[in-house]
Amino acid sequence: MDAISRDRALIGADEGNLEPFKRPSREEAMEAVRTLIAWAGDDPRREGVIDTPKRVVDAYAEWFEGYTLDPAKELSRTFEDVQGYDDIVMLREIEVESHCEHHMAPFLGKAYVAYMPTNRVVGISKLAKVVEIFSRRLQTQETMTQQIADAITDSLRPAGVAVLIDAAHQCMTTRGVHHRHVTTITTQFTGVFKTDPTLRQRFLDFVHRYLFLPFGGGGAKRRRGSAQNWPLHISRRRLSCADSPERTPSPASRELPREGSNGVSMTIAPKPSDTDLLENGLRLMPRYDAAGLIVAVATHAETGEVLMLAWMNAEALDKTMSTGEAHYFSRSRNELWHKGATSGQVQVIEELRIDCD
Repeated sequence: MDAISRDRALIGADEGNLEPFKRPSREEAMEAVRTLIAWAGDDPRREGVIDTPKRVVDAYAEWFEGYTLDPAKELSRTFEDVQGYDDIVMLREIEVESHCEHHMAPFLGKAYVAYMPTNRVVGISKLAKVVEIFSRRLQTQETMTQQIADAITDSLRPAGVAVLIDAAHQCMTTRGVHHRHVTTITTQFTGVFKTDPTLRQRFLDFVHRYLFLPFGGGGAKRRRGSAQNWPLHISRRRLSCADSPERTPSPASRELPREGSNGVSMTIAPKPSDTDLLENGLRLMPRYDAAGLIVAVATHAETGEVLMLAWMNAEALDKTMSTGEAHYFSRSRNELWHKGATSGQVQVIEELRIDCD
């Protein structure tokens, strides 16, 4: 049983002065809830909260059932007959519902988990179960990210593991600094995902479902299904290809400035007027949300490290593409800002990937 992470030391354990841990009874837990209700200023005998201790204890049993579950057991049944498959196995957008160990406030988000199998694979639902087990404990997001990677590594012995978690923490959205639109991203890479920048970048591309424009072939098909706000990706790395003869710019389009003959410009039409052009991929429209914004993810070209997340509107994207330097939109100040204009740490754009309609 891995109820307590192997990398989490107990305070005082070195001195040997810790008494054995004894789990309280259900009634003791309910009495503790009554105490908290009274401390908050209410009367635990009041009709509306008389059954609250029972409900809270039942909820805690569900929220923290991960302490009673073993991730190694979930990963113990594997399959060796994979017909020679030797590429990434990945699950996207696994629900994360956890509680921060500092305030016991929820943090909610998505996990993206991948591994490179060697001679065996596991049922894909088991990867989601591992995320669920570790998330249903008191956690820090950093520790949980590591624990998921360690569990998969220990059980499957793959060539490498990649984990990314993107979550919003209510300990900072509903209290303290009260920033409602901030999420935290944590990553953990092992094996080939840590040593091979190209493989690591493939994982990040899969995370964000980037639209790679086909050059020299048919037009990009419009993505169907989810109405989610897909991100714009900025990378300090050159993409070298020949422009597609079929991809004809419209007068309303903008191009990323070229540097030398290897640069590739991506044509984007801010105001599409022809549905057929959109469907055939000859004219592209960034997938802005209802507020006219799109998420921008900036990554380091060589390491694949996520450097920052920010927002862009149409004007910021236009300036980014016309200048070749990152411009973002500040929702708090309701204005554009030129990244690094004051500090001198300007982000020079060498590759732009945009999810489009």
